[in-house]
Amino acid sequence: MFASLSKLADRNFVVGFFLPTLLAVLAALAVFGKVPWFQYPHGELGSTEKLGDITGVVVTVWLCGVLLLAVNYWLYRFFEGYLWPISAIPFLRNRQVRRFRELNRRLDGTADPVEEAWLRIALFNSFPSREEWLLPTRFGNAIRAFEVYAVDIHGADAVAVWFHLMAVASKDYLGFIDAARAQVDFFLNLCVLAILFAAAVLVQLGWDLDWRSLNAAMPLHEHLAVFTRGVDFCVVGPALAGSVAVAFIAHWWALASVPAWGSWVKAAFDLYLPDLAEKLGFEHPRTLERRKQFWTDVSQRAAFGDPFRPEDWPQVKPAAKAETAKDDNEDAAEDESG
Repeated sequence: MFASLSKLADRNFVVGFFLPTLLAVLAALAVFGKVPWFQYPHGELGSTEKLGDITGVVVTVWLCGVLLLAVNYWLYRFFEGYLWPISAIPFLRNRQVRRFRELNRRLDGTADPVEEAWLRIALFNSFPSREEWLLPTRFGNAIRAFEVYAVDIHGADAVAVWFHLMAVASKDYLGFIDAARAQVDFFLNLCVLAILFAAAVLVQLGWDLDWRSLNAAMPLHEHLAVFTRGVDFCVVGPALAGSVAVAFIAHWWALASVPAWGSWVKAAFDLYLPDLAEKLGFEHPRTLERRKQFWTDVSQRAAFGDPFRPEDWPQVKPAAKAETAKDDNEDAAEDESG
């Protein structure tokens, strides 16, 4: 991840990580700019007169974006439903099972070709093909829907084979995939930051309440007035409601952006698996059954280190290897010249 600093300043990083962090910082300035614990070391962070050098703020936002990038894998795992506490709530997965069964029931019972097409697309983009592969969240099932495409169609484990596939896919195509994922990253990170922002507002609300007044003897209406006299509800109310709304909307858009990303990934397996087979030194099997068995063997070797028997599969002829190497050299020369 840190092998090239240029990757931490490219378009996908800016869209997926820097921009949502910048929006969160601007919102924090608007709400917490006068709070003592949220001040710049040389003055209030929201005061341009005391800021001195805007570069410090930009670097801070950039570093926060890098932090989001560092935990990006775990954020996806959490929202997909692999981690506690989501993974420990049976109700969530049961709800996804009910949705999956309901869509399949409607598909089996419909005679309307338009409704049938809509239901098939919904199932294809929103759920994996088997009920036992369902996850507790809609976000997780939308991602798993395109992860299992390769094993359903080609017999290849998408996760295990993906790094091999990247070696033969064109840089332009990988760029399209990264750009599609950057949109999901943007909304997912915005959702996370909105949740953290709401938590910060609640912490500040608790800090501003006059807890010592609870011991005072006075009428209820006076008690409430004294208890909340330090709270600026004109700021706290909209900030809390706005952050919750942003979190819900951002999560919805992240979910809605997954199918476009998944379409690029699924097409990558359709386009580049034959090239990967040649790169590994084998002819791509012609029959569907043999093709699935070949990619199952390759996937098991990549994922578990299982023995792979090359004698079971026809190897690429030397002439074909030379032609492939020539094409690779030409592609590399074009990339360098471009």
